[in-house]
Amino acid sequence: LMLGGTSEIHEMLAAAEVSIPVDLPEDPGRISRFDPPSRRLTPIYMGYLALVYRQLPDFQQRVPDWGALIDARWIDRVSLPSPESTSGGSVVLATQLLRQPDPERGWQYLRILGAAGVPWESRSIDVITKIAAGKADLGVSWAQDAWRQRERERLPIGVVIPTRTGYEVGAVSALRWARDVPAAEEFIRFLTSQEAQQIQAEVGLRVPLRTDVSAPEYLEGNSPLPGDDALAFFDRATVLREQEGWIARWAREIAVSR
Repeated sequence: LMLGGTSEIHEMLAAAEVSIPVDLPEDPGRISRFDPPSRRLTPIYMGYLALVYRQLPDFQQRVPDWGALIDARWIDRVSLPSPESTSGGSVVLATQLLRQPDPERGWQYLRILGAAGVPWESRSIDVITKIAAGKADLGVSWAQDAWRQRERERLPIGVVIPTRTGYEVGAVSALRWARDVPAAEEFIRFLTSQEAQQIQAEVGLRVPLRTDVSAPEYLEGNSPLPGDDALAFFDRATVLREQEGWIARWAREIAVSR
């Protein structure tokens, strides 16, 4: 098996026919909107980008949004994941381009960040660490990672999912050289079950792909959930097609200004 990681990686395995099709039983509780026709990968969770921030008075009065990242009050205290080295950074990049009516406005937004010398971290988790240590006030990371560290390490950080946020779909694939293909297929079916998805939400803090499992606590009151119109702007087919070119342009135009 290849378990976890963004479905784009699994799609590359499927295109190379490294993975094998897995049939799933009929299950009205399972959200299947991300299933590919090939059945060579099985989506099992979603992860959303979140804004992570220090518990400063201004942010306690009004939680930050995307505009706060380029606000003159905060821009020299912002930390972001790199699109070149992190999946979170590539989703940040795609989000800024797709949430705007014109992608060039997204590039203008990114140029403001680049011109200000905003650091692009080599790991998404480094953003959380810097903010918790007071070395930055605001940044972007995966919601589940930020919430997990906040709760387990009692970090003095806030986590909010902004309007029109990007996301990844995590998946599992059965590989063609598996020594016990029936066992691999059965385990994948278990991972889509209500029992396994509840564990995924409670322990992994990822958003389950079932309608009969409660979402993690950080989604309460500020959902998007799978299927929401708020996610429609983030066209994953476009991201998959354009991502390489976007990252190359970011490296030429934005990263050089660090």
